Parts: sequence; C-alpha cells; structure tokens
Amino acid sequence: MLPTRTSAGNHSVTIPFSPTGHAPANRPPVMPVTTLPVTTPTGPPIPSQSGLSVTSSGGQPIPSRARPSVTSRGGLIVTLLVGLLVTLLAGLFFASPARAEPLPGAPDPDAPRAWSFWQSDGTAWLTAPEAAAETTPADGATVGWRFAASPDQVAAEAPGGDIPVFEQLCKDVPAAEGEKRVVVAVDFGDAEADAYPGETPPSDTPVVRCVSAGEPATALQLLASMTKAGVDATGRVATVQGYPARAAGDDVREAAAPVATEEAGGLPLPLIAGGAALLILLAITILLLTRRRSTV
Repeated sequence: MLPTRTSAGNHSVTIPFSPTGHAPANRPPVMPVTTLPVTTPTGPPIPSQSGLSVTSSGGQPIPSRARPSVTSRGGLIVTLLVGLLVTLLAGLFFASPARAEPLPGAPDPDAPRAWSFWQSDGTAWLTAPEAAAETTPADGATVGWRFAASPDQVAAEAPGGDIPVFEQLCKDVPAAEGEKRVVVAVDFGDAEADAYPGETPPSDTPVVRCVSAGEPATALQLLASMTKAGVDATGRVATVQGYPARAAGDDVREAAAPVATEEAGGLPLPLIAGGAALLILLAITILLLTRRRSTV
C-alpha cells in the first residue's frame, strides 16, 4: 500500500492507499494535516496619533482615524466666538429703538397722575362734589388730598391711613371768635406705584394737621395755610410742597392762604391804618398853622 497526497487549497491530506480500496484494519486512521499560510508584512507603516502602525494581512496599510489636535480645536472655538460676537454687534447696530416697557409693579412713566380732593364724614373718605377752591368746610370738618396715578383724570384713591378724628386732633387748638377749625390731611401717594420715575414723595405717610382759619376760608385756602400748594390755570391743586416736580410748570401759581382775622372785639386792620393816617395828617396841619401864626 502506497500513501497518496492530495492538495486542496492550503490543506494537505494524506490518504493511505490499498489495492483493495480499503484501509488496513490493523492501522489507525490518519488525521488530516492542515497547513496555515504565513505572510510577512511588506507595506510601509502608517503613523497614527498613538504612535502605532497598522497593516493588513496582505501587506496593505489600514487607514487610521486621526484625532484633531489641540491647536485645531482651539481655532474652531475662536471661530465660533468671533461669529457669535459679530452676530450680536450686528443685531445691536441694526435694531430699531423700541419703547422700554415698565417692569411689573413699576410706575408707568407716561401714566397720568393728579392730586384729588376728598371729604370725610368721620367714617370714610368721600369724593368731594365740588373743587377745593369752591368748597367752604364748616367748623369740625375733615378734608384731604391724595396724589396718585389717575388714568381717567378722576379721583383714583382716597388718602391712606386711619380716618382722622377731629376731637383728637383739634382738642388743643383754640379757635377765636369768627374762626373755624378743620382737619386737613395730605397723602403724597405710594412711592412705587404713584410717584413719577426718579421722584421721591416728601413723606411716605399722610400728613395730618388741625388748621384754624376764618369762617369764609375755602378748602384750598386751608391747605395753603398748612403748607405750600400750587394750582394750575383751572384752580386745581397741581403740587404740594413742590411735589411732583414734573407738574411745577410755568402755569402753576402758588395758592393764597386765607386772610388773617382780627382779634375778637378789635377793629379791622384797614380801619386802624386809616385812623393812623388821619392823625398824622391832622398833626401836620396843626404844626403848619402854628408856624404861620408865629410869623405874623
């Protein structure tokens, strides 16, 4: 029996030959022998970021994915920042000016504001039916003013704080004959909701006084005797103690205080002045006559 070698690709198999076509029974079967190819790399190494080279089994280089360097990443960031800066500058340059809306709760700079006139019945503030210059409060009355935002140019809010009590405020204020005592309250409004932007009210609480004046005095005259008040061309109160400064225009004039009344049982001031002038004139006449007689 002669062995026969058969080649199939890279595999070599040895098959025992028998003339009868059968393997000898006294010999163990022969296992096939497999031969693996060995290839020597012939391609040039490819440098990579890690310093290693990679080649294929056939000697062909395998392309490696190179990571961007620190320099290239920094350049990309700088490019993005420059583009963002250019976009912002272009938006600011070409943007059309718009009216800034007030913050929630902040006063609207264009909202109308005004002083409103009030009267109290001892339990609540009531809107006065007439203007202050045409109202003549009686003895024991209570009047007040409040500065506030007034979109409809009407009395928006009443004076704040407790309702003034006449007996408590005027108990130590004497009233002469022919005079009256009236409680006057002035509320400059809320500094955040009512004040013009940039202005501060003279007082953050209502100012209340007991004012004594002649019986014919109007509510406006009582206010003027208590503090400095300015009125516009219509006679309405425009400023109190110069507030607000925005309303103190050329057409605002100072309100006049009531004329002081004479002492009880005394003579009127014009009569006293006229009597004094008459006495002086009489004295001069007597002096001239005396000198004429002495020269005759």
